[in-house]
Amino acid sequence: MDVVVNNAAVGSKQKTLGAVDPGFLMQLLDNNIGGAVRVTQACLPGLLRAGQTGRRPLVVNVSSRLGSAALQAGGEFAGFGTSYGYRLSKAALNMLTLSLHEEFGAQLDAWSVHPGALNTGMGRAGATKEPATAARELLRELTGSRGTSPRYFELGSSAPLPW
Repeated sequence: MDVVVNNAAVGSKQKTLGAVDPGFLMQLLDNNIGGAVRVTQACLPGLLRAGQTGRRPLVVNVSSRLGSAALQAGGEFAGFGTSYGYRLSKAALNMLTLSLHEEFGAQLDAWSVHPGALNTGMGRAGATKEPATAARELLRELTGSRGTSPRYFELGSSAPLPW
């Protein structure tokens, strides 16, 4: 097993603290971060075996710019809404990427990728990028030079995103 892509996520329309339903928030976090943890745990033995054969295995966590603490603190998303559960889960996914690098950096690579604003039911209004385009961009990244790990970047751009 050379690559694991954690791409499952649900969104939330709970955009104010008063509107956050703690039960729903816990379900969202279990899906968006708990699912990635469980899949990575299940695949870890195969990834580590691949590393023993000279290949460099990779865990890709499909994140979002909304998971960047630095961009949030810099005000980039002012007026966008808070999306508490989604943002919390994507920030946690970025931390999973960093933690995997800390624990397994000698044995595997870890990425957080922002696919861009996608034209999906969860996508931002007016988003025109199709999911198939993002999938092709990810495939190009996977088959190209991987660079350093951990990485946090937007597909289609070589510039790193701030954690």
